Amino acid sequence: MASVLSQEVSSRRGVSGGVGKHLLDVITSGMYSDPRMAIREYIQNAADSIDQASTQGLYASDNAKIQVTVEGRERTITVEDNGQGIDGADVDGRLGSLGCSTKGGSGQRGFRGIGRLGGLAYCDVLRFETRRTSREPVHVVEWNGDALREQVSHIAGHEHLGDAVRRIATVGTRRADRATDPDRFFRVRMTNVHRFHSDLLMNVKGLREYLAQTAPVPYGREEFPFAESIEQHLGAVAGHKSYDVVLNGVSVIRPYRVEVDAREGLVDRIRGTELVECVNGRGDLLCRGWYAQTGFLSALPQHVTMRGIRVRQGNIAVGDEYFLKDLFAESRFATWHIGELHVTPLLKLNARRDGFEESQEYEDFLEWASMLCRRLGGLCRQSSKDRSTQQSVERLFKDLDRQFEIPFFVDEEHARQFVEGAELRLARLRRLVAAPDADRQQVMDSMAARLAKFKDHPVLLRNTLDGRALRGKDNRQLLVDLCRRILSVDHGESASAFLLEVVGPYLRGQKGSSGAGQ
Repeated sequence: MASVLSQEVSSRRGVSGGVGKHLLDVITSGMYSDPRMAIREYIQNAADSIDQASTQGLYASDNAKIQVTVEGRERTITVEDNGQGIDGADVDGRLGSLGCSTKGGSGQRGFRGIGRLGGLAYCDVLRFETRRTSREPVHVVEWNGDALREQVSHIAGHEHLGDAVRRIATVGTRRADRATDPDRFFRVRMTNVHRFHSDLLMNVKGLREYLAQTAPVPYGREEFPFAESIEQHLGAVAGHKSYDVVLNGVSVIRPYRVEVDAREGLVDRIRGTELVECVNGRGDLLCRGWYAQTGFLSALPQHVTMRGIRVRQGNIAVGDEYFLKDLFAESRFATWHIGELHVTPLLKLNARRDGFEESQEYEDFLEWASMLCRRLGGLCRQSSKDRSTQQSVERLFKDLDRQFEIPFFVDEEHARQFVEGAELRLARLRRLVAAPDADRQQVMDSMAARLAKFKDHPVLLRNTLDGRALRGKDNRQLLVDLCRRILSVDHGESASAFLLEVVGPYLRGQKGSSGAGQ
């Protein structure tokens, strides 16, 4: 590839004495709380470029593609699109300057003019390459991150900031390479990417998960059968589009699946989706979205990347799964849910794209979202209550089943106590079990019939004893036989206490001894 860059650059539009040194400080120290947000920014710009190309009829939108390539050995990251590209006459002003953007009020996703330099904090060199037609050379702008950081620390108080920028950004052209340079494209390349924390930028698996949550990528139709109805619902939201984002040769899709790992050993399912809409008092559509109908079993673990009600604009994430947590009566409920709220451009993003500027529209949205979160919190509480009821029902059924296993009653008093206790449990079961549960209603009716039989005709021990087995044995021998049978059953550590409880009243000198059998 030819690499002939001109060191003679034209004047920097957008870098003037009015641009403070703090602007370079922001760029060099990192604009984002997560370095992967820089990649999201480049994908956002690529989506805008694709929209422009589609509007101008340069191609059908379904032919558009955004390619992200992570090369671990070389420690480079490249984001390339086949959108509109940038006209050669505009390259210097738009890519070689600061704070110069043509997007303000255009309805496009990016509009601040400095986001394109967001990756500079995380690499040594940030390189932009573009052209609009096959007749043009490739226009190249290269920002030297090391030089920029050096300049920021040594800029003299009297020096014009534009002069400093001229020494760290080069603008030029090179001959196109037919094998690697499409007729129309825009490419961003971060060279010698820095290690940051756990090397987030170079972790392909982690980057894929991040882009699946934040980038304007489609739902997986096979993995998420509710995708079509959701897409139809979101079609009315201005700016809602999905793009083919390919990371290292594999398309990225949203993380939604039917099965949900609620917590260790417990799996929940998305049974359906509830579609929602926010329209303010002036009739303006502010938001459309959806939330999943699940069992609401617990807060979803962090590895479940679809957890939370995610807020998006232009189909790109705003903040993370905790964006709405302060609107829940209990903030822990923020991660019990799955869903998305897609807001319209009437809500204005802040510069970091993690929130919105204060406005009446944003206030209207928050008021509506607060009501939604109260409803969602109520679903969590009701789910907890239902699970508690279910556990009580299971326990009562088990208790009754165990009691019904007894083949006889010791005497009439034993029979009376059994029937009274079973009737109380059965009455509680009838209060807890909902009428539509026909199977359990049938089991309870069967138990009630057996109780009525026990009550009218109890089977007593004295009527079931085998006289032949008792013939020739006195009371002492019977007690010894009973103790042997007790010891033959494994009662664990309680065996001795249980044995003493049975024979204690018949032992000499024992407190409470009835003297029976003496």
